[in-house]
Amino acid sequence: MSNIFKITNSEDHLRFLKDQNFNIYVQHPLFGEFNQNLGDEYFCFSGLKNNQIVISSLCILIKAKRGNFLYLPYGPIFKDHSIVKDYFSELKNLAKQKGCNFVRISPFLDYTQQNLNLFKSSGFTKSPMHMIAENTCVLDLKDKTKDEVLKGMNKNHRNLIKKSLKTKELEVKVSSDSKDIKILHDLLIETSKRHGFTPFSLEYLKQEFDTFKKIKAGKIYIAYYNSKPIAASIFYQFCDTKVYKHGASLSEFRNVPASYLIQWTSILDAINDNIHNYNFWGVAPSKEHKNHPFYGITHFKMGFGSKQIDLIPALDLPINMFYWFNWIIETLRRKKRGF
Repeated sequence: MSNIFKITNSEDHLRFLKDQNFNIYVQHPLFGEFNQNLGDEYFCFSGLKNNQIVISSLCILIKAKRGNFLYLPYGPIFKDHSIVKDYFSELKNLAKQKGCNFVRISPFLDYTQQNLNLFKSSGFTKSPMHMIAENTCVLDLKDKTKDEVLKGMNKNHRNLIKKSLKTKELEVKVSSDSKDIKILHDLLIETSKRHGFTPFSLEYLKQEFDTFKKIKAGKIYIAYYNSKPIAASIFYQFCDTKVYKHGASLSEFRNVPASYLIQWTSILDAINDNIHNYNFWGVAPSKEHKNHPFYGITHFKMGFGSKQIDLIPALDLPINMFYWFNWIIETLRRKKRGF
């Protein structure tokens, strides 16, 4: 029976994800709905063999000033390598029909030559700009007790967690109210000035959080010191994976281990919720990258006993000559940002 490629409904795509044990929330159809609320479009595109989905991805049609393109966040997900090349051939045709200049993918696969060749054979080239965390670290919580997790941390992290628990003026509250996004956003503005990056807008953060409230996926952890919010983080949870997506703090309270107490509180909640994978999101490629924008936060995230995972970098499938105009702009932006 010949392979069939088509836009599938969200339920079929979601069922396939769960069958493959892929639980990072950015492939959930709600992530597409979130992007649609911001002005883009989305659909789920699948490949079937013997009437069974063997490859699928959430696809976001991003409408940029420099030209539209199709983006697959941590996609595609597949269980049959033989269908990958045909899948991208069909997806390229579909993207062309939708007026896109290129297709961009960020596969959640280990950065190996074998995996890279799988996509290069379909015409992909390395993207000038990343779209999502390409170097991440994950804490394995499967069948772990809190004592075992503590034992696996750096000594400094263990001590700071113990110190935070003894600091009477410090407490962490967990919220599911999107109104509290404003607290994190205010802290994020201060953090961005300190580290020189452009923060997400309040609208972006609220749209993302409100969209995932439909499956009760988002939680806001806020650390208060003498009733003053000094640190906050947003986490997203889907099946057995919890993601630390956004975090911010006040520099004047740098000696108060608020961020450590937030992470520890979140980790304990994850254990209670039977979470297996605690994903800290973006880190620097390696310890040698001292000038990388994520170098400082990498020490913090890795100290909890997490394991670094280096993923295939973003790859582009050019559709027309306008792609190279985009390539020049993004290359200049990447160098300016220090990546």
